[in-house]
Amino acid sequence: MRFAAVLLGLLAAGCSEPPRQQETPVEAVSRVESPAERAMKRGEAFLIAQQSEDGGWRSSTYGDFKHGDALTPLATRALATLPHSDASAAAIRKGSRFLTVLGSAAGGGQTPLRFPVYTSAMALEVLAPAVNGWSPAEDYFFATVGERQLTARLGWQPSDPHFGGWGYFPGVPRRPAPGEPVPPFLEANTSATVAALQALGSLGHEGPCGDALAFLFRMQNYAEELTLLDDGGFFFIDGDPVRNKAGMSSSKERRYHSYGSATADGLRGMLLCGLADDHPRVAAAKRWLHDNFDAERHPGRYVAPHEPNRNGVYYYYAASLAQTLQRIEIAIERQQLVAALVARQNEDGSWANPIVTLREDDPITATSFALTALALLSKG
Repeated sequence: MRFAAVLLGLLAAGCSEPPRQQETPVEAVSRVESPAERAMKRGEAFLIAQQSEDGGWRSSTYGDFKHGDALTPLATRALATLPHSDASAAAIRKGSRFLTVLGSAAGGGQTPLRFPVYTSAMALEVLAPAVNGWSPAEDYFFATVGERQLTARLGWQPSDPHFGGWGYFPGVPRRPAPGEPVPPFLEANTSATVAALQALGSLGHEGPCGDALAFLFRMQNYAEELTLLDDGGFFFIDGDPVRNKAGMSSSKERRYHSYGSATADGLRGMLLCGLADDHPRVAAAKRWLHDNFDAERHPGRYVAPHEPNRNGVYYYYAASLAQTLQRIEIAIERQQLVAALVARQNEDGSWANPIVTLREDDPITATSFALTALALLSKG
């Protein structure tokens, strides 16, 4: 109202009759930062302080994470989700340069990637909007993701439970011939598959979606009439009751319980591949996330032996759910999850999971996931 009165007074300045009332200038009101905004600033400062001079992020907790190829794309992507600041922009540039050098070296056979699908997928997400033109590093990352999908080109058949997905295998995952030993980590899983789809989708490349959807459908506990087992949620991998975080729901049928991180991933993967919001499988996964939402715990019907590690993937779940909510509306209490994340922040601005089974006790890992979740949830 004061602004309107001042404006009317200015418009009447040429008239003979002066304004009846002298307005005081409008006082600038400083907006108070929310707890989430303060947490993001503190987390950003912590993450930037951990960056090496060459632009990489390296773990002091795990040897596999000390080389920079695992954590640099994760931390750089997390900073890119935050509100812009000069400090984060500089750190993102340094991280992007590190990834460009890394991709060029890996493409030249000098530095093999330890986590080729994850590193390449996240690097593509970081570099695609940041680099003008197509660099040799991006060529390498794109080829690395593309050649690691388990398809007929590598000997996999549609009847194979892993057909169409991506996994953790460090090399090109060719299907072993009958009688040959099966190397570890050859299988496809929901997490790596959606990471690959998200990266390719950021480049507008949807070619692998037909086979990828076939894989994701096999990872969903789904039937037209939802039941206690076919509840619409997702699990992580076929044939492994240990790496499926919630455990087996039926040993006789080799069925696995649905849980939060896999369901958030699986739903996002279906959306990335173009399924409509009202597709029955999409609706079922959306319903699962709504019905099982819990801001304090990673949701799922965990078997008793797995229960102590329920929250071992808490920060990954929060980040995956936040990314999925950017693509589809789910009626959950976002601010409850925001408050839970803020409450878990350490004094130095970091986050770290007390449960070590999935390496979220590494503060760079957990902080990257927590910042991604907070930034996206705060955008609404």
